[in-house]
Amino acid sequence: MPEKFDRPKDTDAVLGGHSPPPRTGAVLGGLSGVKWRLTSGVAEHRIEALYEALKYGDAGFELVIQGLLDEAEQVQEIAYYLLVGKVQQLTLLQKGVAIWNGWRKWNILIRNFDADLRGVNLSGMNLKRANFRQCNLTGANFSGADLSEAKLYKANLSEANFTGANLSGANLNGAILQGAIFEEAKLDKANFSRTNLSQFNFRETILQRANFTKAQLGKADFTRANLKKSKFIKANLHQANFTEADVSGVNFRGANLSGVNLSGFNLSGLNFSDANLRKANLSSANFRGSNLSGTSFIEANLVKANLKKANLALTNFQKAIMPNGRIHK
Repeated sequence: MPEKFDRPKDTDAVLGGHSPPPRTGAVLGGLSGVKWRLTSGVAEHRIEALYEALKYGDAGFELVIQGLLDEAEQVQEIAYYLLVGKVQQLTLLQKGVAIWNGWRKWNILIRNFDADLRGVNLSGMNLKRANFRQCNLTGANFSGADLSEAKLYKANLSEANFTGANLSGANLNGAILQGAIFEEAKLDKANFSRTNLSQFNFRETILQRANFTKAQLGKADFTRANLKKSKFIKANLHQANFTEADVSGVNFRGANLSGVNLSGFNLSGLNFSDANLRKANLSSANFRGSNLSGTSFIEANLVKANLKKANLALTNFQKAIMPNGRIHK
């Protein structure tokens, strides 16, 4: 007959009567005894129970996995060591974000290990606040998944599919995003700092309060995108397309906006200090009250632009076509 892992063996000590078995003694009542000892208030007793749990097959293995969530770090660490080499990372991820993050914590602390989840299908999963820092997720399918506030710092997300995914507040700082798909994704408050998003398609995307500090966004397409209060500090936006985009409250401090077309845009009150707007089309743009200190408008088209009450300290208008149609010397 097949072995019953959740029942006492002949070699197990079984306590008679109605009193519960002592947590400090030998394993009593098979797997039930192990479970009882895992409720002990003493971390050392729970650690001993984890070692015993491995004798009870899959059922005991599940108890070890739950040990990753123990309140004591020494118990978490032992659970991690007992699982190394015995469990697939995808299996842990499928058991929920809490288990996965517990595993990742010790992966990083002990082995500085970066998880390899290439091509994994996580579509539709609840991965809120999941830790994927520096993971290899090349070609992963996250379509429809909840990745809000997830840690994707420096992760390899090449060719990953985020169609319809919720990435609100996710940290993608330094992530590799070549070929990634973000169609219909929710990206408000997402952190794209230091990422390479050159020629990316963000058409009609909600990027409200997103952070693109020092990102590479040359020739990116923001047509009709919602960029309200986003940060493009020191970002490279050379020849980016902002057709009908909402840029209210955007911070362009130190950004490279050379060659962009912002003709007719309402840019009042925005921060363009130290930005590069060389050869940009800014005809009829409204810069009223904007910070243009140190901004370069070399060879830019400012015909009919409104510069009233703007901060023009150290602004460079060399060879620019000024609001009155004259070329500045």
